[in-house]
Amino acid sequence: MGFFRILGVYLAIIIGLPSCVKTPKYRQKSLESLHTRFDYAAAKNNVMLRAKKLTKEENRKLFGIRGKALSRESNIPAYTIYLSIHNLSNKLYVLSPDNISLTLEPYQKIAKRMQSSTVVKAAGTLAGGTVASIITAGGGLYALFAGAAIGSTALVFGAKAALVAVPIIVIGTPIAAIIKSIRATKINRKVKRDICDKTLHAEIVIYPGQQFDTLIFVKRLDYRTNFTITLHEEDNEEDILAFDVSLNQNRFIRSS
Repeated sequence: MGFFRILGVYLAIIIGLPSCVKTPKYRQKSLESLHTRFDYAAAKNNVMLRAKKLTKEENRKLFGIRGKALSRESNIPAYTIYLSIHNLSNKLYVLSPDNISLTLEPYQKIAKRMQSSTVVKAAGTLAGGTVASIITAGGGLYALFAGAAIGSTALVFGAKAALVAVPIIVIGTPIAAIIKSIRATKINRKVKRDICDKTLHAEIVIYPGQQFDTLIFVKRLDYRTNFTITLHEEDNEEDILAFDVSLNQNRFIRSS
């Protein structure tokens, strides 16, 4: 009876093969969904700037399980800094990555950290299918000879069923691997698009009344708790607002 239980498990694997190609979903979440308390806040000329270095838990909340990749030692950990700028003036101000006194990590590299390896997923599926087919074939042949030796029709029938299942696994496994790779690729594209949308990677104009929320990423080796963010008026680059950000304490500064 032990053989039939094993056979039943393999047949269940074959029947459930399509469900094996599922890839964990990636759900995009807005920065506002964090409801976080900022480490730094300052206002100058009716422009408010707030900043916060996100915790591991906040990264996980924002990016799901993929957020763990940011703190993984093998990846060279990177810190996520959340910036929120509210322009309450009547001027247009420009924010550029070049005007932040930190070495920023490109969003492409951050996205790559969070993406799944399609090669690994396909290889895992193929390896699992190979092992299953070998064990099924071996068990089927053993049961076939044993059933013939003792004259058990039921055992011979079960052995033939197992042997029939082998080509199904052999054919189905590469198909499952391809489907899994395609789905992983789609999720990876979604991850990259989300990181691109959330990250400051180009010059941006902040209009009067607009609130602009964004992220910057900094490798741990390049991170400093104190740095400067400089904004300038769109039509007058000499009209600047320099914010000396400090993320090691809660601060609020209002210009006179």
